[in-house]
Amino acid sequence: MRFISKYAGYSICYQLDKTNYFGDGNSQLVQPLLDCKFLVVGMHPWEMETAQRHFVHQGLGVYEDRVTQEDPAGRYSVFDSVSFAQAHRLDDAEREKIEQFLLGRFEHGIDFIMVAKPATPAPWPNYDAFQDAAQIAQRVREDGYDLDQVIAYESENAARQQVLDALEALRSTEEADEDLAIFVSA
Repeated sequence: MRFISKYAGYSICYQLDKTNYFGDGNSQLVQPLLDCKFLVVGMHPWEMETAQRHFVHQGLGVYEDRVTQEDPAGRYSVFDSVSFAQAHRLDDAEREKIEQFLLGRFEHGIDFIMVAKPATPAPWPNYDAFQDAAQIAQRVREDGYDLDQVIAYESENAARQQVLDALEALRSTEEADEDLAIFVSA
């Protein structure tokens, strides 16, 4: 799960560290500090667009022309619970607890919000009606649809292995044609 904040480097403490101290002067860390730090790097373009639509920015500076407002993009930060769990060697159950903790701290989206990647749109209106992998690949090639977008849509939705194989074969053919064109023109 990913969250974005309107503050650069936003942080919210999930769990404080707990240490047992012994009479002989030794200590043992029982529970480590888990601080959910939002990072200013790694934000996807669609997350940036969501942040710009959602957050209200007061007190933005203006440039020397005294008209153009400062771009708030540098103020945003992102938290990825999966990356956080991997970095801290947490299991899925603990990661889900952290996600629920953050979901409970939304406070109406004032400081941060949860974001989900928008679904990839269908390449053409009746794409899902096509069943034959060869027909889909032929249509992509003849009509000039974006192959990456078609593969992304297929992967996110039906994930038909025959269709994905046909689209990857089409990609290989196009790359071979490009290599041949470069070789001939050189």
